[in-house]
Amino acid sequence: MKDGSGKMQDAALKALEIINEYEEGICSQDRVAIELADYIKKFGSPIIYERKVVFVYLGFARKVCVAGDWNGWNPHVDIMQRIGITPVFYLVKEFPLDARLEYKFIVNGKRILDPYNPLVVRDKFEPNSELRMPEYKLPEFLRYAPILSGKIHDLSAHFNRIVKVYTPPGYEYAERKYPLIIVNDGSDYLKYAKINRALDFLISAGKIEPLIAVLVDPLDRIREYSLNRDYADFLVYDVLRFVKSRYNIVEDENKYCILGASLGGLYALYTALLYPTIFGCCISQSGAFLKVGELSSFGIVFEHDIFDIVKKYDGRPLKVVLEWGAYECVAEVDFAERNKKVFKLLKAKNFTVYHYSINQGHNWFNWRDSLPQALEVIFGI
Repeated sequence: MKDGSGKMQDAALKALEIINEYEEGICSQDRVAIELADYIKKFGSPIIYERKVVFVYLGFARKVCVAGDWNGWNPHVDIMQRIGITPVFYLVKEFPLDARLEYKFIVNGKRILDPYNPLVVRDKFEPNSELRMPEYKLPEFLRYAPILSGKIHDLSAHFNRIVKVYTPPGYEYAERKYPLIIVNDGSDYLKYAKINRALDFLISAGKIEPLIAVLVDPLDRIREYSLNRDYADFLVYDVLRFVKSRYNIVEDENKYCILGASLGGLYALYTALLYPTIFGCCISQSGAFLKVGELSSFGIVFEHDIFDIVKKYDGRPLKVVLEWGAYECVAEVDFAERNKKVFKLLKAKNFTVYHYSINQGHNWFNWRDSLPQALEVIFGI
């Protein structure tokens, strides 16, 4: 006897076969419409079989599209096909087996969640429906509880902005000194990437050495992360100096790292290049490596872009981790390609560069899932 998963797979395969027959003209519109509607009402949406995905929308509409990570959230690319005169629309796509992607339906120009998909993700922006392919797994640190937990200390009153410090389990009893990581968009890394849980798990499991993390929020994210030298000076001369006076931090620049995602990832690399004698390491997740003039309508203004800065760099080689998603076209800028270009430029400067890509989009759940690997590269035991 097959379990629920086996029955769902059989039903998914049957749905795909009926779609093929319908498209070949050997299956009636009523039969395929009923089959797809019955499936999503029983098992939910979308229909997944191996690499194939069938998005299904039930309802009368003039036009229905699917916008998601894979098409740069373009509302005009993936148009769903209506089955004859029935109120059933469908779209067949194919994705890697381990992909995790976000999407929405565009119904008569209005963005909505997939009504039959119970998986909804919410980060600092609007909620999206979530597609998990068969081999996708949540990161290990979310599947298992750590043995011990670190502590979060609030230094916001001292800096007139949100600044918090993570200390590892057992810090208050140890006499040793610790490596340091400064985290751009600190509150977002805590809330969405669960960085404290990742650190607890990796440290407890003996996968990385215990460390101190300084989580710093921007006051004006666009202005400060648009390669603003003043903000880098603030991190080094205000935040780092104060934290070093209060916490047991090792005096070794090779044990100092700066981390960020998107614009924060761009700024992490920029800061490391400005202060190579302070930061020996950098982690950039989906770095928003823009060229001068790009996305100026969002208030992002550069005098020089990161490509020119890397080309002119003449400091010591650093250790850098570059991570990006395979589906990272944002406002018609392909950040995956931009990260590949930065990787080549850093290699040409004899940097030690680790790079990897996962089958996700430009969002906090990508950065959550890929964060442990980056931390292990820099701080692994």
